[in-house]
Amino acid sequence: MKNLVKFFSLVFFLAFAVSCGDDDSDSPSTNLENAEFEFSMAEPPITVPTALTQSNDQNALQINTWLGTANAMTGYLSNFQTPAGAAKSNTPVGKKGAVNGRTKEDVVVYTYTSDDGMGNTISVAYQLSEDADDYIFEIFWQYNDSEFQRLIYAEESKDPLRNGFMEVYFIDPTSSGSSSEFILRYEWEETAAGFTFRVFDSGDAFELMIVVLPDNSGSLTLSYSGVRSYEATWNADGTSGTFSTFDSEGNEESSGTWSV
Repeated sequence: MKNLVKFFSLVFFLAFAVSCGDDDSDSPSTNLENAEFEFSMAEPPITVPTALTQSNDQNALQINTWLGTANAMTGYLSNFQTPAGAAKSNTPVGKKGAVNGRTKEDVVVYTYTSDDGMGNTISVAYQLSEDADDYIFEIFWQYNDSEFQRLIYAEESKDPLRNGFMEVYFIDPTSSGSSSEFILRYEWEETAAGFTFRVFDSGDAFELMIVVLPDNSGSLTLSYSGVRSYEATWNADGTSGTFSTFDSEGNEESSGTWSV
């Protein structure tokens, strides 16, 4: 329970945080300007069966909660929607070699600034770049006249299958540099056999692994500090499945089936 409290406190903090160079590049391709992230609030990574969202069964509630935790990553994606009037350029954000500095030269950057009402400004830079196989999405924040600090780094494959990752970093307005460690990392991979989604922190204190099969049935594993804590499965309709709980050493405490 303590681990759950710590995790949800972290999620709340991140949600709150999200709500509140030299030009040596050539112009990037038009395709880069049109690149869009695969997921959104309307199309989250995991499709949750309706029965799971409406059930009062203890295990159905747990499964629904953890699938919602995975889908909560879409809360960060509002950063990838630039407001009208954002300035557009091809000048990369950040310095080469700096912690969380720029990784590409051919970029499209959208920059906009807001006022917090107390005399402080926050500038946001949304930077798009690419390599042969992936689009790269980055969000940088600048507090007043400090250096830009990276908040989000994400890569997503150009092929039709959903494959990629996204890292969220801690922003410190009082610091002149960026954090080198992510707070949360989301990874996803789609194959003909199904869709795998993983979320974890940089210290491996928390990990959630979800596998969804083509018929929308699935399974999840929840671990703390590398030790399994909970496992569950659900059928395609979300009306039944199995569960297992584990003690602090990873030994199974209980298991069974559930249904709604």
